[in-house]
Amino acid sequence: MTAALPREAFGNGQVWMRLPEARVIDLSRQAPREHLARLRAALESGVWAEPDLRRAEFYDAVVRGYRYCFYVAPAGAGRPARVFLLATMR
Repeated sequence: MTAALPREAFGNGQVWMRLPEARVIDLSRQAPREHLARLRAALESGVWAEPDLRRAEFYDAVVRGYRYCFYVAPAGAGRPARVFLLATMR
């Protein structure tokens, strides 16, 4: 795990992620704005996420009945972490 991201592991493989200043970017360019806002709010307050064991910094999180697949680019050099939304599923 990257030290720049405040996370802690849970016994079932999920991690607690809290990224209060993260910028959420929609790579699919198809997600409605409310999905971006919902994911951003969840990351600001903290959310359980399931890491992709084959790809570093890729996660899935379920928020209000939607599964969000995203990549986290760690913070660095005075800029907050960036979260790239890859897909949204019901």
